[in-house]
Amino acid sequence: MKVTVVSDTHRSVDLAEQIIRDAGPLDLLIHLGDYLEDGIELARRLGVAFHGVRGDNDFSPGETELVLELAGVRLFLVHGHSYNIDEGLDSLFSEARARAAQLVLFGHSHRPGIFSREGIYMLNPGNLCLGEKVNSLGVLRLELPGMFLGIFSPGQKGFTHVRKISPGAGQQPDHVQCPR
Repeated sequence: MKVTVVSDTHRSVDLAEQIIRDAGPLDLLIHLGDYLEDGIELARRLGVAFHGVRGDNDFSPGETELVLELAGVRLFLVHGHSYNIDEGLDSLFSEARARAAQLVLFGHSHRPGIFSREGIYMLNPGNLCLGEKVNSLGVLRLELPGMFLGIFSPGQKGFTHVRKISPGAGQQPDHVQCPR
């Protein structure tokens, strides 16, 4: 299952759609807030399933946090502002542990990255909005018994910030290629 993860689109739906298409085929789109409505529209245009949460710039109804299980992996979706991620990830890690999450997907900071602590992985896809120097999205491939996490930025050759996670094998080096 290939999941594309976006956040902070800020009404840049056409740009986001093009970058998502450039990242390759997907089965599911996840939007982590700040213009959640963009995510709904993108999923409609792309003809894929959708999950999303509201961010600090979303005022329509919807969940602010969501726990779901995909292909046996427990995910915690949140925008991130309510956990003060600009000050660090400690409170978000604590909440992920309390929710028994294996993978946390969060946005808000516009800074892409993949982090891990105590067996919990976190992915921030960055942002997809006009006016930013760097646009990026996250890609999650669930291929049991493992998974790939990657950050895709247009103009880059392949993926950056890649992690391959295989049970019992530990984390693989950054140069592992995330398949499209």
